Amino acid sequence: MRRAVVIVAAVCIVGGLWFAWMLQAPEQSGHTVMLEIPGGTSAKEVAALLREKKLIRSMLAFEVYVRLRGVGGSMQAGNYELSTGYSTPRTVDALLFPGERAVSKITLIEGWSLREYRERLVASGFDGATFDAQTASVSSWQQDYAFFADVSLKRSLEGYLFPDTYATTNDRSVTDLIDKMLANFQLKISPLQDAIESRGRSLHDSVILASIIEREVIDFSDRKLVADIFWRREANGIALQSDATINYITQSGRARSTAKDLQIDSPYNTYKYRGLPPGPIGNPGLEALTAAVHPTPNEFWYFLTDEAGSVHYAKSFVEHQRNVEKFLK
Repeated sequence: MRRAVVIVAAVCIVGGLWFAWMLQAPEQSGHTVMLEIPGGTSAKEVAALLREKKLIRSMLAFEVYVRLRGVGGSMQAGNYELSTGYSTPRTVDALLFPGERAVSKITLIEGWSLREYRERLVASGFDGATFDAQTASVSSWQQDYAFFADVSLKRSLEGYLFPDTYATTNDRSVTDLIDKMLANFQLKISPLQDAIESRGRSLHDSVILASIIEREVIDFSDRKLVADIFWRREANGIALQSDATINYITQSGRARSTAKDLQIDSPYNTYKYRGLPPGPIGNPGLEALTAAVHPTPNEFWYFLTDEAGSVHYAKSFVEHQRNVEKFLK
């Protein structure tokens, strides 16, 4: 009898320890995750959604916890901004109380510049003047984000506000949103940093090139080829001749630069000045960043994109001119 009591007690202790462990946060230093809970979703279905997003350690522990609290039917439908650093009790609280809910989403597109970000944010109710002030230089953010170490304090945040869909709350805090974008950039760039260092290039140079690639070509395989072309042209003192950088100056939206455009005296005119421009021309997405860091070696020195979006490569200027006559005229 005593032995049975001991066994039961041991099982209870082990079970309790397991339950307590499974209620802890999935990650010690969590990252933000967007979660949408449709109307009419059961507690079991909510548990499945949370587990899929790695926001809880165990579906069973979650279901037992909400049953013990008696709140299985009280979780509200909506869009939520949660973290893998939340414990299960905190996650449940976030799903129960409207104050923790994200009331809307805002999507910022790959390649958009700070100007285009600003337009979207102002249209969504954010303060444009605050956005300008907060993005004017990296100085106020450098202490929080180590990736700014090799970036001049005078540089803007252009290139570092990672394009994605973000949750926003009623206060429309520009500072909070910028912080989320920078944290997202840090999360995305971390796996690439060793490769950046091994190439002997700075992160800033890689972001500059990625921002150009983002605007030049669409397909990932083309981006990796074009990245190698640009890196080699830059290393050999050959002008990049990117129409995307000209467009950053003119903001004309033209796919092809005019003869007048090419005469503009600006360090962003990569027809007139060799090397990379002084800063990014937009905020690149993960594919463009990856392409800049992991280019595909090739023997081409020129490329062009036709009206249909297909990319044509050339090993010599003569071959490139033939492509121009064939595909652009």
